[in-house]
Amino acid sequence: MMKKIFKYFSLLILMLFANGCEKDESWTAADLKLVPVYAITDIKDAVNPDEPVELFYIELYKTKPLLIEFINDKTTNPPFKITSYSDNSNTTNYNIEVVAAQESTTTEEVSDTAYSISGDKTTGEGTLAITIEGVAKSYTIQISEKEVYN
Repeated sequence: MMKKIFKYFSLLILMLFANGCEKDESWTAADLKLVPVYAITDIKDAVNPDEPVELFYIELYKTKPLLIEFINDKTTNPPFKITSYSDNSNTTNYNIEVVAAQESTTTEEVSDTAYSISGDKTTGEGTLAITIEGVAKSYTIQISEKEVYN
């Protein structure tokens, strides 16, 4: 008798699992597209290359007013909204000027940060100058172009 109850109960559970696996048509597909970005990696202090820097990676969107700073491989600072963008890159060199605004997480203030990026397209080596409130800091970088989903 107990085996029979266990058998029916197991069959009922199996039917519930099988019924839960059917395709649900109510989900819409995500509207993800590949968008071009400048990827800035291997960021090192230009004066003290062995000194750790607070930036791990930067993504600068080419077609969208957005700049994202990664603190490590998973964590980002709040995104920057680009207020001024100039890309004078040619076939051999990168030459990009960006002014981005970031809202403070503790106050209502918005601070502007200026980025000046230059580099060689064949080697990917370049420099990055970041100016915050008149104080500039220089870095050596690797720069490349890639596409990310957005």
